[in-house]
Parts: sequence; structure tokens; C-alpha cells
Amino acid sequence: MKKFLLKSILKQFLKKIWNNILWIYLTFTDSKSYKKDTTALVLGWAGSQPRYVQAYTKFYANELGIGAHGFTLPMKYTFNYDQDRQREIAQICLDVISKETTGKKLIIHCFSNNGFVMYKHVSQLLKENPSR
Repeated sequence: MKKFLLKSILKQFLKKIWNNILWIYLTFTDSKSYKKDTTALVLGWAGSQPRYVQAYTKFYANELGIGAHGFTLPMKYTFNYDQDRQREIAQICLDVISKETTGKKLIIHCFSNNGFVMYKHVSQLLKENPSR
């Protein structure tokens, strides 16, 4: 119950502050096939609605038994090429993942160019700080 409440508060905060750009879907830790050392990060295409990317996060969580996070870079940052802002958003994404998961294995699933824009920043941040 406590974990659910914390997730709910975090989601409300992120909706308010970041205009619904980030959402989280995790499996329950009591699941038999839950792999605590692995997390999937699904990076959506430009303009993708949360429900479509969440379908993939649910697949990773329910079918493969791993924690999964879905993220789409907002359209206002997709085509203006503000690298600093895109990097900040990637850092927020990694911060949320590191707080929600304990494992060190990360599967990154990118869709289209928008996903690869985020991948670029996520991979650079991970190379700079491999202990994440």
C-alpha cells in the first residue's frame, strides 16, 4: 500500500511539473518471474500517446516479468534541438528509474527518431556515470 501511494504521489507530481511527459509501469514485486536486476526503458516516437507506449511497458512487465518504464520526449523539445533541455529530461528519466529499481541491467527499446534522440542523451549520461 505504501509503495502504491508513493507511486501515485510521484505520478501526480510529474504530471503537474512535466506536463505528462513521463509515466511508469512496474510489476508487483511478489510476482514469481519478477527479475529485480533488469529494467526496460521504452522510448516512444514523436507525438506518441502514453497508452501506446504503455502497451510496450506492460508487455515487458507482464510477459517478461521485468520492471518497465515508458517515456516520450515532449513535442516542444523534439524538433527545436535544445540539446541542454533534452539532456535535462534524460537525466530526470534516469533519476526516476534509479529510484524505482535496484538492478543494474537496462534494456532500452527505442521507437523512431524521437526514441533515438532520448537514447543519445541517456547513453551519454550512463557513460559519464556508469555506477548509476
